[in-house]
Amino acid sequence: MAVYVDQIFVGYVMAKRGTTTRTKHSAKLVIGIHEDYRVQGIVSLLLKEIIH
Repeated sequence: MAVYVDQIFVGYVMAKRGTTTRTKHSAKLVIGIHEDYRVQGIVSLLLKEIIH
């Protein structure tokens, strides 16, 4: 999932589910936010979206 502010790419979030029986119940999250857009609540919004 990508985040754009005024048509400028500012961040993303990805979730990758485990592939083995032991890890299928878990996921790895990767989040990236451009330095100029940090501390604005974007990560919180991304986490809420990816969880639902």
